[in-house]
Amino acid sequence: MTVTADRDVRITVLGGIDADVRTNGFDHFTAVEISAVDARAVTCQVSTDLGDIIAMRTALLAEGPFDAPLVESHAARCSATLALRAGEPITVEKRIAVTASRDLVPTTPEDQLALAEALSYEALLAEHAAVWAQWWNTCDVEIDGDTASQLAMRVSLYHLLRAHVPSDPRVAIDAKGYAGEAYMGRYFWDTEMYLVPFFLYTDPAKARTLVDFRLNTLPGAQRNAASYGYPGARFPWESDAAGNECTPLWQYRDHEIHVTADVAYAMAHYAAATDPGYVAQAATALVEMARYWQARIDWRSGEDAPCLLGVMGRDEYTPLSSNNAYTNRMVAFAMDLAARAGAQGGATPEECAAFRHIADTLPVLRTPDGLVLQCEEFSQYPEPQFDRLWADRAKPFAAQVSQERIYRSKCLKQADVLMLMLLFPQEFTDDEVRQAWEAYVPYTTHDSSLSAGAHAIIATRLGLMDAAWAFWQQSSRLDLDTAHGGAAEGIHIAACGVNWQIAVQGFAGMRTALQAETLTLHPCLPQQWTRLAFPLVWHGRQVSVELTHENCTVTNASEIPLPVNVSDESRIIAPGGRHTFTTVITRGQVHSWNAHGNQTGTKRASTSLIGGDMTASCWACGARRRRVRRL
Repeated sequence: MTVTADRDVRITVLGGIDADVRTNGFDHFTAVEISAVDARAVTCQVSTDLGDIIAMRTALLAEGPFDAPLVESHAARCSATLALRAGEPITVEKRIAVTASRDLVPTTPEDQLALAEALSYEALLAEHAAVWAQWWNTCDVEIDGDTASQLAMRVSLYHLLRAHVPSDPRVAIDAKGYAGEAYMGRYFWDTEMYLVPFFLYTDPAKARTLVDFRLNTLPGAQRNAASYGYPGARFPWESDAAGNECTPLWQYRDHEIHVTADVAYAMAHYAAATDPGYVAQAATALVEMARYWQARIDWRSGEDAPCLLGVMGRDEYTPLSSNNAYTNRMVAFAMDLAARAGAQGGATPEECAAFRHIADTLPVLRTPDGLVLQCEEFSQYPEPQFDRLWADRAKPFAAQVSQERIYRSKCLKQADVLMLMLLFPQEFTDDEVRQAWEAYVPYTTHDSSLSAGAHAIIATRLGLMDAAWAFWQQSSRLDLDTAHGGAAEGIHIAACGVNWQIAVQGFAGMRTALQAETLTLHPCLPQQWTRLAFPLVWHGRQVSVELTHENCTVTNASEIPLPVNVSDESRIIAPGGRHTFTTVITRGQVHSWNAHGNQTGTKRASTSLIGGDMTASCWACGARRRRVRRL
């Protein structure tokens, strides 16, 4: 802090430590030790109710003179009195060192502060800036033509970067990005669906800590399954650092079980993008999850196919549903993965065969005209009466009606079937996706902070660029919209990940490593942007992508040739080389893909609706047929 006065004056500067901290009103410190080191420095050590010890030491660097430090039961501070002469600035520094018993490299705050005090402020700032520059170089998304979008994107990226705990798989990133007390610091499926992809394609080592977190908390998932009377592993809806189920509301705790399949999906995603051998490392967890699913599956009398009853899918406004499409498909994916990795995870041949049978027969339901059904009961629910009950559209639907009415109405909190189609785009034709869009979007309230992002990406596939832009605006402004709360209760960290996905997977049209072996882009830049550029890591290769409305330039900064497909034009880019593609998809067009990520056609967004009942899927280039049952 630099202070300048227009006349001679004396000022007092206070600097210290305050350990009188509450989290959601609760004091987690079981012991607090405060003391003064000398007139310039104070120290504090606390013990938490989980047995962790955190030590902090702070020093006030000023020319004094210093008064005697003030030490209280939970706080201490130093006090310096400074004599300012008119027009002559004085600079004061407060330096703080923090260490904890959880640190991967043990040290003391005294040693850390001694190291810091040996450096100038400018040297410390340069060190800090160098680290941040390195982080930004891995992920910065550049947007030209719209400064508001650029700001919103960088806000999201900043929070994603700062919320990750480097090299420590004992923790993940909580739902509020360590920026608020809502959800009490717990971990959700957000990690697998919205945080892992960002890190996976920008800094895979950071993604590894997030997927490893679930491996480390497998014992908690096993305890959770056992508490429900099941074998295997059932990951909690709201997890603490030990993997214990902490969800306070029964409907989510008991029925939003798709999180266990989401965990398997993320493990496969990491393996497909970085190291296929990771499946073997995760094999025990995959088998344990499959054992849970095998026990959780029901077989109804008179039917030859398994079913999943009493589940809550992505849409949290439809509880206790039967054969939720998203959940069923994700479970089939997890069971297929476990069947292939089973021998390495301790599964018997008979178990692997049972896993495979469930994977092949668990249905995704459709109506006679081909619409993918969110669940068996959805069409039987009454209309939600939005016009009568949702008077103020600026507020969530759930804030204006009772939960019991929501639970018995045909309304969605967020994308469900459309999220399924986002994760498995190669299994659905454009016409099927459009049919689902027209069926479900009118019933979707978007009460979830994650809803707009999924809809934006699907809209780009369908060439609905006005809708994609509107959903981008909604998602990207979420934490910046202070008029409607913004980040008052903490950052919506999953939405930060979604914002990156909208730009990279939506407007740039990047297929994930689970969806294509070759780096595949289907660009559709919004009219409001003149340029979009971003770095990627693709199968270990450093790549940069730059899009305009006229072309797409891909640079291979690695030492390995890079196969690329942009709008159905394929090239192999040499190490250190680049190629500019001039065939890009323009606004108002849609595209189709086959099971290997190659575009099979381009047509106008006004394409007619044609249902289909058999579609392809692909993982690690292993295409197979999905069982579909019609009602």
